[in-house]
Amino acid sequence: MRLALTSRSKATTIHFMSRDAFVAACVRRLFEDEHLLCVSKAAGVAIRRPDVDRACDVVDIVRHLGWVGGDATLRVVNAMGRMTSGVLILAKSAPAAMKLDSAISAGGVRRTYAAVVRGKAKSHSADDLALAPVRVHEEPEPRGRTDSTTSVVAASPRSLVRVETSTASEKRLREDLSKRHHPIVGDAIFDPRREGRASGRHYLHLERVAFEHPITGAPVNVTDSVPRDFESVCRGQRAVEGVLRTALAERLPWLMDGASDAYRAFDGRRDGLAGLNVDIHGRVAVMSVRQGRFPLDDGALHDAAEWYGRFLGIDAVYLKGIPRDRSHDESESTQALCDPQPLWGSAVPPEITAREDGLSYWVRPYDGFQTGLFLEHCGNRRWLKEHSAGRAVLNLFAYTCGLSVAAATGGALETHSVDTSKKALEWGKRNFEANGLALDSHRFYCSDVFEYYKRAERQERRFDLIVLDAPTFARLKKPARVFRVEADFVRLVREALPLLISGGVMLVSINQRRLSTGWMRERMDEAFKGRAYNYLPSPPNVVGIGGEDSSGRTVIVRVT
Repeated sequence: MRLALTSRSKATTIHFMSRDAFVAACVRRLFEDEHLLCVSKAAGVAIRRPDVDRACDVVDIVRHLGWVGGDATLRVVNAMGRMTSGVLILAKSAPAAMKLDSAISAGGVRRTYAAVVRGKAKSHSADDLALAPVRVHEEPEPRGRTDSTTSVVAASPRSLVRVETSTASEKRLREDLSKRHHPIVGDAIFDPRREGRASGRHYLHLERVAFEHPITGAPVNVTDSVPRDFESVCRGQRAVEGVLRTALAERLPWLMDGASDAYRAFDGRRDGLAGLNVDIHGRVAVMSVRQGRFPLDDGALHDAAEWYGRFLGIDAVYLKGIPRDRSHDESESTQALCDPQPLWGSAVPPEITAREDGLSYWVRPYDGFQTGLFLEHCGNRRWLKEHSAGRAVLNLFAYTCGLSVAAATGGALETHSVDTSKKALEWGKRNFEANGLALDSHRFYCSDVFEYYKRAERQERRFDLIVLDAPTFARLKKPARVFRVEADFVRLVREALPLLISGGVMLVSINQRRLSTGWMRERMDEAFKGRAYNYLPSPPNVVGIGGEDSSGRTVIVRVT
């Protein structure tokens, strides 16, 4: 099936496939014998497992697809960046790997790259880098054509080029193109205008490798066709399908995981379409669009919803429009978010369950701005599950108590969940029950956080672990005012300290993109004056949700 997905007034074509087919399409077999395996690696797939929570690399995917046994030796030979696509060589034995390493060092592996670069490139050859622009046609490609390397528009401010080399590394190639004033579109490192920060990927593809077989000596030529979206990017269009696909390729661990069906499929600025987040909750997707920041029109938004719906085999895609300032009256906006009719698909029950790391959570797709589960906190939930055994845990701004559930599942002796919303706390109790957790040793307090501090101090309560998941803003009742994290952060942390035992741990998280972990530490240093403390490693970033460009920030500290 095909679907026109527009970017502004431009149109491209969407191609659907099943979830399992997508996993297989991210690593396709191009050549194999008893010594070598050459595959087509999609952009977004890592060649080495990144240092993030829930990650995989190309070898993991090959094993998942059943091409080799679990104990078979596979080693990546030619280095390739995560956002680069194309031919990847894997050696099945140490002798094959060693000989190919030597061949690469000696210039015996010829590589041909295709790249979309800024500016009108001209043929150039120097230092084993031969660059040649590819001539373009303005007509759409004929039906059934798969080689898209001859489609560049002459009037475009970009060029599609081929670069041949036998010795230059990928990094040196990218740097060389930038020095020639033709940086690769989307290259966040070597593009001086940092265009890559808004693109989601860089447009570099290893189209062909040619080398002598390390064992038999026979010539080996392996080719991987240039992705279709290189054409539209070269024309200056936004390749929406390619951006969605690349983001999903980074989430392959979630697609291959049988214990989870809740994850963030798209993270706005990080993945190349600022203002858009897409969260998957079982068989429902929720697209959150920040008003005034999303670059696509309504038609493209509906088409993207259909792409996710059909691609992932889900039942409904709901849309949430997020105003720029939610601290003002939300009644009109909230009413629009309670419509059971989705943007795409059929209406689902008002409450469904979603699974993450084997735990179940109740989710409400059309019950206001939030669904009940903040997926960007999945790393925090896993950390609490691993570090709460035998501890008394206080969870402030608990919302629907997902962090408390994770702590209780991890063996916490007791949890105390505090939130100003009685509705959210009742929801949280049902999350406990959904995971078979008795409520006997778990307490729920409908209270202002600062009022709870006073109450707990009077009762002489002390905790081994305090979780402060501070919102950007919240309405407090006593006295009636609005809590703002920027203004109230130091007080929030300082007044929690008397409730923490000596040697206790505090996990502090905020959900404000403008405020960095460095900003948090500076203010925590101020709050901890006069106390001995040390910072602990933060939970590893979750694949697809990480780094300083993501919305979640977490700092963990031990106070003595």
